[in-house]
Amino acid sequence: MEYTGLIQKYPIDRLLTEEEKQNQLKQKWRFDAQPVHQLSVIKMNSTFLEIADKYYGLKGVLSTAILLGMAILCLPALWLVIHMVLIAIDPDGDPSGMSRDAALMNAAGIFVVFVIGVGAAGLWLLRKESFVYTHYPIRLNRKTRVVHVFRLDGTVLSVPWEKVFFTLGRCASPRQWDVRGHVLDADGATVRESFALGAWSVGEQGKEVLRRYWEFIRRYMEEGPQEVFSIVQICLPIAGHKESVRTGFDRMFAEFSGAPFPVRMMGAVIALAVLPGRWFAIRTSRIPKWPQAVEDENRVELDDPYVKDASVNPLAFS
Repeated sequence: MEYTGLIQKYPIDRLLTEEEKQNQLKQKWRFDAQPVHQLSVIKMNSTFLEIADKYYGLKGVLSTAILLGMAILCLPALWLVIHMVLIAIDPDGDPSGMSRDAALMNAAGIFVVFVIGVGAAGLWLLRKESFVYTHYPIRLNRKTRVVHVFRLDGTVLSVPWEKVFFTLGRCASPRQWDVRGHVLDADGATVRESFALGAWSVGEQGKEVLRRYWEFIRRYMEEGPQEVFSIVQICLPIAGHKESVRTGFDRMFAEFSGAPFPVRMMGAVIALAVLPGRWFAIRTSRIPKWPQAVEDENRVELDDPYVKDASVNPLAFS
């Protein structure tokens, strides 16, 4: 799981590191490998490509862990609080001989530490994934040469494609990487804002996959939709509405699609276990909506031969 930028914010107001410079992904440099879209495309056409954020694939894992942890910690604590209150009501019925005042003090302490303390911390973490947005789309307009990023707070960053410093960014876990875009200051070296494209991976082999994913994005923007149109066979059916339970399972299970058979089976079990948490996270969240100015800028021609969205999906992923 990878939550850099979601829980732990990307560091800004700093200079680019040497590692970021060495891993730079330049808009004009063609990577000689088969591009992959990593099941992140929501829609594409000759005007723009819209992708989901890197957190969307395993959305629900964090919520599941938090809700389960809160239940494990808080429910026994609530039972102890009730037990202490019952002792305070009838201290003679308690074989330990605890006084009414001691029982009430214990009840208050347990309630504050576990129910309020753990509950507040859990709710703070829960709101990183639930009660927010179903996903955070990124729209890349190849005609205006602008990248529109739907931020975590619902505002939109719009920045020229050529002005973004793209690189392979190291995440909170040293072996995990994402494709990161930095918005630089006028000096060309100071990072003012950062965002990630729609994929992350692990290890050196994972870095190569991310380069192929970057090449998918780069070719669309630099060489046109005809270069990547045939690669996209499935689009995420999340534009303007919330995903179905089946779509949620399929998207999570897709994270394990390239793994050996035993790992895929384990992935299916994980996806099923997380599904209730994903349903909770999606149902409590809002659907992102682009500002009208962005929609006006991204109008699609009626006779565009490169329109692709969830309507092309097989029935199993609709």
